[in-house]
Amino acid sequence: MPIAPLMPLFRSQSQMIDPNCLSVYGKPPTPVESKKSDFALSFSPKHPDVKEQYSKVQTASKELVTLSQMSDDCTSKLVLYLGAEVKKLGGNDVEAQGQIYTWLGSGITKRRQLMASAPQHTDQSLTEQPMPLLGWTIVGHQWKLYMAFGDGNSMNDKISIIGPVPGCNVTTETYYDSFKLLRLEERIKTWARETYWPWFRDALLKPLKTAKEGS
Repeated sequence: MPIAPLMPLFRSQSQMIDPNCLSVYGKPPTPVESKKSDFALSFSPKHPDVKEQYSKVQTASKELVTLSQMSDDCTSKLVLYLGAEVKKLGGNDVEAQGQIYTWLGSGITKRRQLMASAPQHTDQSLTEQPMPLLGWTIVGHQWKLYMAFGDGNSMNDKISIIGPVPGCNVTTETYYDSFKLLRLEERIKTWARETYWPWFRDALLKPLKTAKEGS
């Protein structure tokens, strides 16, 4: 089902990732360094379906339910499907990559936390689907796309990040390249509307709402 236009969340300043969503490594387990996020894309909370699902989850809960890996009061209550790390021309590509890796990994961790909140109400046929989370690094004119997957839904399961995705690296150096970027963005938005939102709604939001009502 088509939904309303996607909502770009432009920063007035970069936002921090919730420390509870950061991946851990090593022994003893040590969280990765917290990073700030530049931009993220979500779904318009004014669309009837999105608004209804958000309202049902929050109304059913006795406390605030966060749906994303961000610590900001507003952004934490939204479903995010793509993050972007931006550097000026000549900026550090490796640093941008590290930041988007952290954003993607924490996003997969947040999804696992939501699944763990309603295990008895979760449809495994949905949660076991390899649904990616997307990220851009934008350094000057160069745009590179990354995808993250959770290899299982347990908190200790592996998180795989693929990228830069072959065939999805674009630039804004010419009009032709800019139009290629616009076409790719439209394909991503179509995927988000027709695939990611229905999956997130049915696999996470609806089971979460049912679990909160019974708590």
